[in-house]
Amino acid sequence: MSSARRTTYLIVVFLGVLVLLAKSWFSDWLPEVIIAYAGNVSVSFAIYFIFRLGSSNKLNKVICALLAMAVVGFFELTNGFGFMANVYDPMDLIADALGISLALLADVLTERTLIDAN
Repeated sequence: MSSARRTTYLIVVFLGVLVLLAKSWFSDWLPEVIIAYAGNVSVSFAIYFIFRLGSSNKLNKVICALLAMAVVGFFELTNGFGFMANVYDPMDLIADALGISLALLADVLTERTLIDAN
């Protein structure tokens, strides 16, 4: 994996975590539905890129997306793996899928940009 790609993945993981941490700052002016699911979307987004960082080039994007969905889905269905704070909401799974879909889209778009830059 190129250093440009690794740097890009680290940046988007950081952005996903930043959204999770910053969502409470925006709770006064954002609709409650966005605040409720922003954490799911951003964490799922970051987890996808964590899998991409840890994968070899042989592990493709779809496999990383499926692995990320398995992790976040297991987290949701076990209420935080049985030891973390979580309240089950079926809409969380949809928000998780949205986050992973956005990550997959971002991965494809940044790949094209990085290829064009080289």
